[in-house]
Amino acid sequence: KKNSIWLSALLMLAETVYSCKSSTSPSDVAQSFETAMLHNDFTKGKTLVTAGDQPMLDQGEEMTKSNPTPDSIKAILNGATITASNEKMENDSTATVDVKTVFKQSVMGQKETTNTYVLKKEKGAWKIDLQATIKRVMESYGAAMQGQGADSLGAGPDAGAVDSAAGPILDSLSK
Repeated sequence: KKNSIWLSALLMLAETVYSCKSSTSPSDVAQSFETAMLHNDFTKGKTLVTAGDQPMLDQGEEMTKSNPTPDSIKAILNGATITASNEKMENDSTATVDVKTVFKQSVMGQKETTNTYVLKKEKGAWKIDLQATIKRVMESYGAAMQGQGADSLGAGPDAGAVDSAAGPILDSLSK
């Protein structure tokens, strides 16, 4: 009887440790999503976004099929370094994470981009909330544009953020 109590306790501990290790943090999800989008891996990307956002990735995939990334750009993207930082828990089911991508050489005039992703818990797992992410990007651009002349539009430090990995998705929304 004593052995069965110890065995039960040991199994519960092992299950707790395993379940903690198998859960993925918002930073892990955001970094994986940025990597997937950089490589046009929409199949992987769809597993990392909320169910409501999956149609956006379908649109992005269709656009990429009709307008594939040139091999010269793919070579630069493949050498990119992607790091997540500044993970903030807004509440039990919402978080934000900054993801910085540094390229070995400039892509469309950019050597690096930083995107802030909004994540939501869906069925117990962290998922990218693309609609909330895009809304925040638009709000931050709106705030940045107030007080600036139209001639400096897009000239700020975040000017290339929209042209990063999420570019095709943002483009698809504007059509």
